[in-house]
Amino acid sequence: MTQTSTIIESYILEPGNMTRYDLVFTRYIDHHKGAHMCTFIWLNRRPAGVAFAWQEGSYLDASYVLDKLRGVSMGDLAPILIDIQSRFPGSLGALHGFDEYDENGCWQGKLSVKDVEPEMEVEAANYNPETEWL
Repeated sequence: MTQTSTIIESYILEPGNMTRYDLVFTRYIDHHKGAHMCTFIWLNRRPAGVAFAWQEGSYLDASYVLDKLRGVSMGDLAPILIDIQSRFPGSLGALHGFDEYDENGCWQGKLSVKDVEPEMEVEAANYNPETEWL
């Protein structure tokens, strides 16, 4: 039995994070298990790239996907998966670990005081924009 695959879309994603993603998204039936599957291919080294497949409707955790896609950063993964989730309804159940990213996949997180070096915190507190240059 041969496996058939339908390319749903080949497209360019420009989410607003100063990056351009050349993507291919597919849905197909896995010929081993009969499961409905989805795949994205990011052609980041055109004509080659990285690919990730999952069972349609799955819940994906950021750390799991990043582990499978070695060399891909969270800043790249977030816009790709968030776009797929909105562009192809039903392809993803839910995304976990992307709470600090907006609907375009752009980082919206905030640094907490614990993320700042103590001496930088003091410098920032003492900074007067009327008399000092950064």
